[in-house]
Amino acid sequence: MTVPSLPTELWRLIIRSATFTGIELDGPMYRNDDGWFTEFADLATDLLKTKMALILVSRHFRQISSEFLHEHFFIDNLRSVSLADSLIESSPSGRGPCQTIKFVFAEVLSAASRTRMAPRLANLLRLCRN
Repeated sequence: MTVPSLPTELWRLIIRSATFTGIELDGPMYRNDDGWFTEFADLATDLLKTKMALILVSRHFRQISSEFLHEHFFIDNLRSVSLADSLIESSPSGRGPCQTIKFVFAEVLSAASRTRMAPRLANLLRLCRN
């Protein structure tokens, strides 16, 4: 199956529609309904599979889809912080996925992990554009 030839801007809109969580991340977010965060986190996790599949379609799709890949970043343990560190270090710009992160899910389970994660999480957030 060949992929139709469309302008990149149109593909970007199609991919955005396919990976939209229902919450606009480019502006302020005010939500007071119970349970929205859990639903949002679950949907963002499910859509990560869609984003990964889109990246595997072709080089062109990889280039377009990569800007959406890390817009939701999950940090729930030291391993995920280490992953963020390695993505930043391996990036030519030295910012890694930080330029496309729009929402960080940070769950810290203990005081000890909070002490170890806080400086690294602060570094990640410092590099983020939004």
